[in-house]
Amino acid sequence: MDKKIYIVLVLYKQKWQDVPSRVCLENLIRKEKGTLLIYDNSPAKQSNPFFLETHVTYVHDASNPGLAVAYNKALAAAADFDWLILLDQDTAVTSAYFEEINNTTPDEQVAALVPLIFSGNQQISPVYSEQYIGKGAKHPHVGVHTHVMAINSASVLRIAFLKEVGGFNQEFSLDFLDHWLYWRIQKEGMQVQVLKTVLVHDLSVLDYDTLDFSRYESILIAERRYYSEYAVALKKQHQNHLLKRTLKQFLTVKNRRFWKRTFNEWRQLLGGKR
Repeated sequence: MDKKIYIVLVLYKQKWQDVPSRVCLENLIRKEKGTLLIYDNSPAKQSNPFFLETHVTYVHDASNPGLAVAYNKALAAAADFDWLILLDQDTAVTSAYFEEINNTTPDEQVAALVPLIFSGNQQISPVYSEQYIGKGAKHPHVGVHTHVMAINSASVLRIAFLKEVGGFNQEFSLDFLDHWLYWRIQKEGMQVQVLKTVLVHDLSVLDYDTLDFSRYESILIAERRYYSEYAVALKKQHQNHLLKRTLKQFLTVKNRRFWKRTFNEWRQLLGGKR
């Protein structure tokens, strides 16, 4: 691979052999076409012969600091590389994805390359970010754009840009880190190039039946920080969305804690509390 790429994949309670991208990544690394950091936030350390191979680093961190810490560690290790690829355990990358990355020659104003990502039949990334990102979000076509947001996983980021902005914002240790990242790309006048490659991602956070309530609490806090301190122009729309979310949760979610917590969050924002 002509481009010097560094890949960071974050794990949480998943064995390496069960990662959807495992075979593709192993083939890539063994052909010396990339360098890989596997950052494992699981409670227990795991071992695998692949972790001992050249161009592979395995780090176990039982404290589970989220994504930003792992990404910043990768950024520090990738000082001599051109591009940093973010991956999580729920995205299935393909050889076509890496081939398109290698064959793409982005303009210097392009800070990120992003594929088209689907969860089931629903496209979840990328989306236009001029308006509040919700169910009706519109998707940009293949090409170069401003005002675009994508999920962290499978984002290909220009390392020089990341260094200029001081790396990943650890205020968003997990949730809304992607919103902040693409907000910062836009703020710096940089661009996002949408690739033609389609990838599949399991977005389990969409399901309230399996979503842990403490994780939902974390999401609400991250949302509040993002719309109160960064995308402030969209704060009113976020407040309106919280009220709609409250009603939907009241009608469809069995665990009553969700709608009550969302309603309290709406009241907090309405009163200007942080």
